[in-house]
Amino acid sequence: MGIIERALEKKAQQQNKSVSGEQPVNEGVAIDPLLQKQQSPADQALPTISSEDQQPVAETDRELEQQAVQIDMDRLRDKGMLVPDLERNRIKEEYRVIKRRLLNTAFNVAGPLADNANLVMVTSANPSEGKSFNAINLAMSIAHEQDRTVLLVDADVVKPSLTKELGIEPRPGLVDYLLGKVEDIGDVICNTNIPRLKIIQAGQSHHLTSELLASDKMRALVSELGARYPDRLVLFDSPPLLGVTEAHAMAQLAGQTVLVVSQGRTLKKDVQACVPLLNPDSAVGLLMNRAKPKDKKYYAYGYYNG
Repeated sequence: MGIIERALEKKAQQQNKSVSGEQPVNEGVAIDPLLQKQQSPADQALPTISSEDQQPVAETDRELEQQAVQIDMDRLRDKGMLVPDLERNRIKEEYRVIKRRLLNTAFNVAGPLADNANLVMVTSANPSEGKSFNAINLAMSIAHEQDRTVLLVDADVVKPSLTKELGIEPRPGLVDYLLGKVEDIGDVICNTNIPRLKIIQAGQSHHLTSELLASDKMRALVSELGARYPDRLVLFDSPPLLGVTEAHAMAQLAGQTVLVVSQGRTLKKDVQACVPLLNPDSAVGLLMNRAKPKDKKYYAYGYYNG
C-alpha cells in the first residue's frame, strides 16, 4: 500500500483540469491523501472544542447489553489485514499515518472542524478497488487508540461484505433500522472482541436501498451518530460512487471522505467523475491501493479484490 503524497487540488479546479481520462491512475498522479478542505475566513472563526466537550460519552444500555461478535482474527491475518498483535510492520505504520490525519480533522488537533468531521465515508469509484479492505484496516488501526473508539458501519447495502470479511455471524443492521424493524439504533450496534471497535452490519437486503439511504431517517441517524459520540470516529463502508445511486446520498452526509484509488486500475476520468458527487464542504482525500513498495517487501494488500 502506498499513500499519495502530493496535494489534491481544489475540487472545483480538478473538475476543469484537462487530463487524458483513459489512463489508469499511477504513482505520479497528483492526488492528496486526506488533507482538510481549504477554509474560508468564516470557517476559521469556528470555536474550538473544549476538553470538557470532548469527554467520552457513556455507552447506551442497549449497546452494553449486546453480546460481542467474534471477529475472526486468523481470517483477517490470512487476507493481509491488520490484527491487534504486537508485530510492527510497514502496513501498520502506513495506516497510522492515514488515521492520524482523519483523527486530526475530526477532533480539532490540526485546525478547524468540518461539519460532521467524525463521520467518514470510505468509498471508491468502482467495485473491486479495495474500499472495504481499507475501511476494515482503518477501523482496526483506530481501535488501537487509547482515548477514541470507532464504529464501522456497512453502508454498502447493495453488496455488503463486512460480515463475511470479518467472519462474524449475521445480525440485524442498518437496513432493518431504516425499515423500522428495529426501533433503537443501539440494538444493531454490535460490540466486538476488540474493545474499542463496534460494528453495524448492513442487515437484510431490500429493493428500496437507495431510497432508504436518502431518507430523512438516515439523515437523522447520521446526525445522531455524529453528535451522540463526540469521542468516536464513525466509518461508513459505502457503495462505489459510479454506477449506483446509493452512494450519492451518503456522500452528502459525511464530513470526511476517503476515496480509494487502485493503482493501475482506477481511471483518471473515473476519479474526476467522482468529484462533483462528493459533499463540497467535506474534507476529501484519496488513498492509493495496490501500490507496490519501493523495496523488496510486498504485502498481501496488493492482492485484495474486495
